Amino acid sequence: MSKRKKKGWKSLDTGDLEDYFDERCFEERTGGVISTKSDSELFFVDKEKYNTTDGEKPNRRNKKLRCYSNLEPDPRIKPVSLGKCTHKKGLKRLHPEMKDRISGKLDEEFQSQIDKYHKSSQNRKSSRIRSQTVPEQNYDIWADIKPVVPKAGEDLISDVKTTKPVKIPKHKKEKPSAHKAIDTPHPGMSYNPAFDDHKKLLNKALKVELKKKKKEEEINKTTVHLNIEVKENKKKVTKVQKNKEEEIEDEEFSDEELESTGINPAVRREDRKTHKQKEHDRKVKLRDRQKNALKSIRIRESEVYRIKTFNKEFKAQETLTQIRQKKKEKLKVTKQFRTKRLGHAKYEAGDIDVQLGKEISGSLRKLKPEGNILSDRYKSFQKRNIIPAPSRIQKRKLGHVKFYEKRGHKEISEQAGFK
Repeated sequence: MSKRKKKGWKSLDTGDLEDYFDERCFEERTGGVISTKSDSELFFVDKEKYNTTDGEKPNRRNKKLRCYSNLEPDPRIKPVSLGKCTHKKGLKRLHPEMKDRISGKLDEEFQSQIDKYHKSSQNRKSSRIRSQTVPEQNYDIWADIKPVVPKAGEDLISDVKTTKPVKIPKHKKEKPSAHKAIDTPHPGMSYNPAFDDHKKLLNKALKVELKKKKKEEEINKTTVHLNIEVKENKKKVTKVQKNKEEEIEDEEFSDEELESTGINPAVRREDRKTHKQKEHDRKVKLRDRQKNALKSIRIRESEVYRIKTFNKEFKAQETLTQIRQKKKEKLKVTKQFRTKRLGHAKYEAGDIDVQLGKEISGSLRKLKPEGNILSDRYKSFQKRNIIPAPSRIQKRKLGHVKFYEKRGHKEISEQAGFK
């Protein structure tokens, strides 16, 4: 079989050749071919003395592991030559222009720049040494400390460098409302009140009761009385609708009336505008625009003579702003005493504890206690916007459960019934 073509190449076994070349390359990497070297290059005589006593075996623990021996440098491999170092240690590479200056005579300006650079480098070194060393402070503990006045710009640097604590928001310390925790009771609530004070308290309680009555009457109007009126009105409406339907059926619309009822009626050819009419309309619009523009210019020019009126308007506006500011300040004060709507329900004030003239007793022994301390505290929390007003718990309507009897059970029950 000819080995000239590719078919012959595939049948060749090149494994021996590849092994040979791999061994040759490995020998060259590790110090040269072994067959060409002499015995002195391959072997050496070990002349070192080992202090080992007779009968004792060498300690294997002191022997290096094989895995670590791979990390040690191989004596057969030559080190790589990096070449000679052109620049010396400690010197910096200079620009070619700088080299020309240094080789010749130095200018005075250039010399001053170099001196500045050297001074700045020395200052940096000294500052580093100072920062590393701990400063010693020798001062009297009991002496009066004088306030240190910072120099210009030092306070800004200290603000940037020092870490400040987090600022607490202002509203955190503010109370939710300006109401007192325990309100002072009305003087008419005492066990032996004055006549005028007791009368004022009774009037206050009467107003509350009247308001409640008004609400009840409004609810009754919208529920009980309206239902009766609605039923009567429904009967009237049905009669009117029937009469209207009968009238509509009797009427017959003409063709012209039907055309006029359309939203966008059809445009006739005779009603369309000609080209001449359209141009005339356009010219009229242009004239109106020019007139309006001239009018606006005249008004602006005439406003120069209205300086006095403008001054009066400005003064009136200033007075208005002052009045509005005062109103806002009053609103701020009133808002502090308002009770907010925190939940679904609105806050409702509790009942006023009142005793009628017959019930009042002059002594503390015969006094009847009214109200409850717990309910009073609960209402005060609601009033001070700490707790939301309680909303009524509505009962959840459960779906109607449909019972169904299986056919198998039904048959059994029927059989039992026949028996």
